[in-house]
Amino acid sequence: MSKKFNLKTWDGFSELPERDVDLLLDTTALNKKLADKRNSPYRMRVGSFHVPKGISTDQFQRSVKTACDKFITAMGKQGFVLASKLQVFGRDAKGTPFPAHDLPTNAILLDMDEYRVRAIFKTEPKPVRLELPPSSVRQDPEQKSSLAQIARGEGISPVSRHLRPQK
Repeated sequence: MSKKFNLKTWDGFSELPERDVDLLLDTTALNKKLADKRNSPYRMRVGSFHVPKGISTDQFQRSVKTACDKFITAMGKQGFVLASKLQVFGRDAKGTPFPAHDLPTNAILLDMDEYRVRAIFKTEPKPVRLELPPSSVRQDPEQKSSLAQIARGEGISPVSRHLRPQK
């Protein structure tokens, strides 16, 4: 008796049919879930900072607080508002500290450890209104203008027949 494939636990993976595998996925539900995430105002953001190895606990706590304050300020300048507690972590799943990298050269900094701070932020995009002069709206396929003309408010002017590119 063959074991049925379970999408959640991946049991029965070797028993998958040779064709029509796409029938196992509910693409409508997946598309809806992804659309919901895209329309959600909440975003996970991660930042990182370096701390020298071998510093005292007090120095470490001050460094973490300073880095978290800078992170929140930088996110605030981008229009994000903190919507959760900050999480600071500095070790991978094996318990090994993250190596610190110099960003411009990507060299490993042997005397530093990297710590990461993450949080969920809420953003409310502000609508942007662009006003175009009425003359910049194309009225005829033979009209053409440059961005500089539109920026000066000159709009679109028709191109004479002798200046059109020949086909």
